[in-house]
Amino acid sequence: MYFFKKVFITAITIVFITSLPISFMGCEQSKLVDEAIKAIEEKPTEVKKTEEKTSEELTEKTVTESTEKKQNKELPLLMDLAQINLEVKDAEVINEISSYDRTISAKGGYKLVAVTLEGNVNKPCRIAFNNFQFAAIYEEYSTKYKAEGEFIVHIKESSAIAKNNSWSLAPEGGIVTTTYYIYESGPIFLKVAFSLPEEIFSFYVLYPTLVKGEVTLH
Repeated sequence: MYFFKKVFITAITIVFITSLPISFMGCEQSKLVDEAIKAIEEKPTEVKKTEEKTSEELTEKTVTESTEKKQNKELPLLMDLAQINLEVKDAEVINEISSYDRTISAKGGYKLVAVTLEGNVNKPCRIAFNNFQFAAIYEEYSTKYKAEGEFIVHIKESSAIAKNNSWSLAPEGGIVTTTYYIYESGPIFLKVAFSLPEEIFSFYVLYPTLVKGEVTLH
């Protein structure tokens, strides 16, 4: 099929060239015909090389992704988050948080606060975080239960968590998890967001530590 296609195209090229003015006839015509045939013969080779290059790139990408997945599975899971010594790095009030097709914002009387946390990892590992592991703890003065008033402690779970400034939103009343794959020791950063009353300007962030002792069922 390819042979007939080449002959057909070559024939059309020759007919076209022979219809040129007389000044292009003779040696010039022969040269143009040779160049046209050469170009036709080389084009399939160029296409083949392009296809081979694309195939090699896809294979290389597949191998790389497979290797990364294998390496990720081999990393030990860090159970005790206390080992990374998280501390508050920064905090800011933001209007909203968007992730894919979802957006959250503070309701009336509340504000959305994004807190940046920094820790340190001293060995290769996997670290899994979910929004319910982080909570804002604060005191609020209230006269709701006592006429003379009292301070009530509130604990509010995080509604979103961010890895590399990319937010993940928890469904209503649900949990969202993000995983870090750490290949060498060094600092680690993440963000958590809280919806807090507008009158709250100071609070602490809780995150879990591992209780001593393993639970074993018989």
